[in-house]
Amino acid sequence: MEKSIVKRNDIPEVVYTSEDGKEIRLTFDLVKRYLVSGDATKVSDEEVVLFMKLCEAQKLNPFRKDVYLIKFGDEPASLVVSKDVFIRRAQKSGLCNGWRAGIVVRHSDGTVEYREGALLLDGEQLVGGWAEVYRKDWQVPLKVTVSISEYMKKKKDGQPTKNWLQMPATLIRKVALSQCLRETFMEELQGLYTPEEMGTDELEKAPMVQPAVITEPQYKIEEIVPEEQSQPEQVKPSEQQLKPDEREAKEQQEFIKVQIEDVNILRAKNGGEFLKVKANDKIFYAPADEKMLNILTKAKGAIVDVKVEKKGSIDIITDVA
Repeated sequence: MEKSIVKRNDIPEVVYTSEDGKEIRLTFDLVKRYLVSGDATKVSDEEVVLFMKLCEAQKLNPFRKDVYLIKFGDEPASLVVSKDVFIRRAQKSGLCNGWRAGIVVRHSDGTVEYREGALLLDGEQLVGGWAEVYRKDWQVPLKVTVSISEYMKKKKDGQPTKNWLQMPATLIRKVALSQCLRETFMEELQGLYTPEEMGTDELEKAPMVQPAVITEPQYKIEEIVPEEQSQPEQVKPSEQQLKPDEREAKEQQEFIKVQIEDVNILRAKNGGEFLKVKANDKIFYAPADEKMLNILTKAKGAIVDVKVEKKGSIDIITDVA
């Protein structure tokens, strides 16, 4: 197997403002943990870096599902965007004057119908999709027609995949409209493709926990953790001075059981990241270190043992078993 040329340390993170005005911070590990649809263990370093740079170059927000990194088996990863991105950018261009799209149906007598929408009746033969996009500065619309045989994704046994079997008319219409929008608005959509065009329309279920991207959090970490008032220091016995049974009792008292309801990764104004954890109908905060990320973000609905330290009016998880 060819060795990876690009390493995760080459591009530790990318920071940019997405087209919806959100400040996005992508790191190599964050992408692999939360933003891969399919098998994240199979994604190469190069594919992760390409995804990060695509998001940055196109100002896409992966947390609202503008863009996907899809990996199945040993096939090359697909970097695709949602159809909503195409429509949104066409509208924002100021030159879009509407569009029409539909399916191509062949009847039993050999005639072909260009039908608007995606309604396909029982017994009818679906052969393709079509779309027309109108620009305010063009005299005629751009029209695209595509054949379903070129885009229908099939399994190894030759049968259509689940989505193409259940809604072929909807998918081939999406293909036609995406192509037509891209050709009409080249500057806004150059190099972007939808899942249906790339044969990756069946996305895996989204990750259970997704980081929240916050541009202006209501506070800094330092601000919600007030400094403790200066008080005479109380001398406490060290761990070495405690007897074994006393040490065990102390540890048991420090750990409490909580049921994790929700976890989000937040970023403070100072650039630091932390976890906001909802558990037992309360809000806890925790450092976004590797241990906390690996355990807490995968424990939704589970009961875990945590150490909690009170800092002013907030509860901070300092350790997790």
